[in-house]
Amino acid sequence: MTAIDNGFPTTHGAAATQRPSAKLPRSARKVAAVALAAVVILAGTAAADKAQAEQDGRAQTQVAAANAQALVIGHDRMQTLESAAFLRVKAARELVAARTAFDAAAATAEGTLGAAKGKVDVAAERTRLAAIRRAATAAVDAAAVTTQTAAAGALTSAVKAKIRAYDAAHARTAASTRAAQTAQVYTAAPATSGAGAAKSATAKRATATASTKSTAKSAKSPAKAPAPKAKASSSGGWFAQMRSILTQVGGGGIRLVQYNGVCAGGRAVACSTQGTIKVSSAIASWTHARKVWAMTHELAHQYQFRVWGKLMASKTYRSLFGGNIELLANCMASARGATAHGMHCSAKQISWARNIWSGRIVG
Repeated sequence: MTAIDNGFPTTHGAAATQRPSAKLPRSARKVAAVALAAVVILAGTAAADKAQAEQDGRAQTQVAAANAQALVIGHDRMQTLESAAFLRVKAARELVAARTAFDAAAATAEGTLGAAKGKVDVAAERTRLAAIRRAATAAVDAAAVTTQTAAAGALTSAVKAKIRAYDAAHARTAASTRAAQTAQVYTAAPATSGAGAAKSATAKRATATASTKSTAKSAKSPAKAPAPKAKASSSGGWFAQMRSILTQVGGGGIRLVQYNGVCAGGRAVACSTQGTIKVSSAIASWTHARKVWAMTHELAHQYQFRVWGKLMASKTYRSLFGGNIELLANCMASARGATAHGMHCSAKQISWARNIWSGRIVG
């Protein structure tokens, strides 16, 4: 039997109880549809939110990467700018140093040009230095200035070479002039003073001949040379002392006379002409050592006369003594132990000078 219970048919008895119909009421279906739509909408919204979040994350990652790259680029640019600034400062300092060096080189060149005045013509070099100065002033980097510094140095060296050549030539000319003057004085006829001045021309020639012979003998053995055949007059013991000293140092065969101190246009306590040594009374106040040196020095001149031509042609003589015949005489005296002349003679000079006592010119 079927009964109605709350609007739903119910089967009682042996018959199975009937289930509600699967068809929902319209209102329920609406509710379900709304719920389903809500679920779908919520699911879509969640998916959209997730996609947006992922997109935002990617965007943030890209922004962070871009920022990082910008920082790197900015750092690199800053380093580049700092490097450029450093290089500019470095270049400026190098330029200042180069200009300082150039100024010093140019000043040296100017001084050298000034030293050439009156010696050599340096007009071309002055023009060249002016051009070098202009180029250095226009230069904007250290390398260009350094090039002009080198040019100024080369100019200085060239002018110095010209000056040295002039000085050498001048020294040779002066030495030749001195040698000619010395030869003229030393080869003149022997002079006498006092009573000897009254000799006739014939007596003078005889005396000169006798002096030449005695000189030739003394050349062989000066220490054992014979006493002079005629003695000049003496007005005091000092002259006798000088005669004795001259003989002791090897000049026994050399004529010794008194004179007024005028020698070759100048004044000297002692002076030599060929075969004769002249001495003034001023020597009387000298120490014994100085007197020994004076006679040895004048005797050295006598030995120089015997090899005069070879001596004047000797390159070694010019090299060691600079053409100074007085220095050579002093070094010859030093070779014999008479060193009270106050001039320095090197061992090489003394060794070379010693040969002249034996009549030899070495080199």
